[in-house]
Amino acid sequence: MALIVEDGTIVAGAESYISVTGADTYLAKYGKDSVWKTKTVAEKEILLRISRLYMDTKYYWKGKQATAGHETNWPRSEVYVEGNLLNSDTVPADISNSNALLASESASGALYRNIDGGTTGQLVKSLEDGIGPLKSKTEYYDGASLASGSQVSYTEVNAMLRLYTLGGTRLLQRS
Repeated sequence: MALIVEDGTIVAGAESYISVTGADTYLAKYGKDSVWKTKTVAEKEILLRISRLYMDTKYYWKGKQATAGHETNWPRSEVYVEGNLLNSDTVPADISNSNALLASESASGALYRNIDGGTTGQLVKSLEDGIGPLKSKTEYYDGASLASGSQVSYTEVNAMLRLYTLGGTRLLQRS
């Protein structure tokens, strides 16, 4: 099934903000394609769909959907970036490029991590130092725990999207 790309014209059934070719070009340009280039076109399409879905569920976007009920959150209306109103018939390059970056990340592992809310989900470890009443307790994050269960923050993508978001992301937790 061919990937359907949203280009700002409210494409029916849109699944991604960038084409496979566009993602290939962007990722190669910045040397972020080592795992990506080993994937087939069909695998890349799936990764682009997954990363677009991640973007649309993770970020609080400025403005509102140009057309309510559309499959994707872009294009959007009433979005101001550094005081300038964006056209409501476009998907900014930062949005498309972030879709590619997240797809590349998802080629190496899941974008969302399942976090155990019990004791194994606690990332803080304690270290006591000193004698008697002069003991102090230091808490720190253990890198092994971070790798095994916490949500990953995609700093580069977050930086690219900061002008288009309301300053937060959605944290999904199971109840």
